[in-house]
Amino acid sequence: MGLRRKLAWLRGFDLQRIRKSESAVALAFRLMDLSRSSLVLDVGANEGQFALDILKRESSRRIVSFEPLPGAYDRLRRNAARYPVWTVAERMAIGEADGVVQVNASEFSPSSSIRESTERNLKAFPGTSSTGKVDAPLKRLDEVAGRYSSPDDRFYLKIDTQGFEREVIKGSTGIMDRIVAVQAEMNLVPMYDGAALMDEMVALMSSFGFKLFGISNGSRDPETSELLEADGFFIR
Repeated sequence: MGLRRKLAWLRGFDLQRIRKSESAVALAFRLMDLSRSSLVLDVGANEGQFALDILKRESSRRIVSFEPLPGAYDRLRRNAARYPVWTVAERMAIGEADGVVQVNASEFSPSSSIRESTERNLKAFPGTSSTGKVDAPLKRLDEVAGRYSSPDDRFYLKIDTQGFEREVIKGSTGIMDRIVAVQAEMNLVPMYDGAALMDEMVALMSSFGFKLFGISNGSRDPETSELLEADGFFIR
């Protein structure tokens, strides 16, 4: 361990090369490179936090973001306006069927979900409580992705939809042969009513020919430190 890393360690930090660490952004870059993806489909973009993490480190990465909440959507568009490679799709939620859906808007906007928060979620993270419902168009990803991509694009699919990840996958079957890697938030315990848990998500991805590439540390219970959510990284 070098001197700088030793000094950082003594102060409670760890210095690692970004592409060699096990952080979410490091795993994302490694998976994008290994899968030779050409376009990121950012489903559940909120205000664009994920895309900003990517573009601040690699400004040429092409990204298309999807977000259903009006307030977050407006801020997303403002953030994306600085980057010519970043496209924001029309406001919509992504799922298994076309229609209209109600999204539970949370006090903490990134925790907003089509699904209702469980008592476990509300106890661990009070900011996930709903402040009201917002109507949003619901679309299948395989029906709208073509509007924002080229026929030869290889997709890196990132999903952060607070318990609606299974439905996003099932609404992507028509472009599954073009999806070369997936990053999806997974619940280890029930955080949203009816949401798929980690074992079901791993099995679902396996059924489409993907294997688990890595898991990043996610949200922990503030009282017990139990891991509640984590990002799963999958490659074909």
